[in-house]
Amino acid sequence: MSCGNTPSTALVSINAATQLPLNLTGSSIYPSWRTMFSTLLYGYDLIGYVDGTYPCPPEMIKMGDTFTPNPEHKIWKRQDSLLLHAIRESVDSTIAPLVASTTFAQEAWARLHTTYASKSKTRILGLREMLSQLIKENKSVVEYMTVIKTMTDELAIVGSPLGEEEMVISVLKGLGSEFKN
Repeated sequence: MSCGNTPSTALVSINAATQLPLNLTGSSIYPSWRTMFSTLLYGYDLIGYVDGTYPCPPEMIKMGDTFTPNPEHKIWKRQDSLLLHAIRESVDSTIAPLVASTTFAQEAWARLHTTYASKSKTRILGLREMLSQLIKENKSVVEYMTVIKTMTDELAIVGSPLGEEEMVISVLKGLGSEFKN
C-alpha cells in the first residue's frame, strides 16, 4: 500500500524467521510479539491489511457499461496471502491450529488478539495481582524489569494500562532491602 490507500504493485514478503525473531508461544509473550509484528507492518505500510483500514477492493469494477476485473483486487489478495503466511509462520506449532483455518490476515490477527489479549475482568485482576506480588528476589535488575514490562504491556493490550505512578510503585514494592537506601 502506498499514499492514498492505493496498493503498490510490488508485493512485500515477510520472512518471519529473520524479521521476527520472536515466535508467538502464548499469552505471556503476545504483547512483545504483537508490538514487533505491528512495527514491521507499519514499516512496510501494510498495517491496514490486519487492522481493517485497507479492506479488500471489489473484485469487479464498472468501466462504462461493462464490469471488468479489478487489478487492485488481485494485488490485495496476493499481498494479504503473503501476510497471512507470515502470521502463520510466526506462531508456535501449538498455536498454529488457531490460525490454520483463517482465510485472511485480518482474521488471523483478530483471532490471536481475541485469544491472547483477553479483556476479561478476571484476566486483568489476575495480572494486577501477580504484578503486586512480584518480588525481585535473586533476579537481576534487567530480568526483574523485563518481567514487569511484560506484565504492564499485557495490561495495556487488554485495556487496563498502568499509570506512571502505579508502575513506579510496582517496581519499588518488589525490590529487596539492598535497594532501600
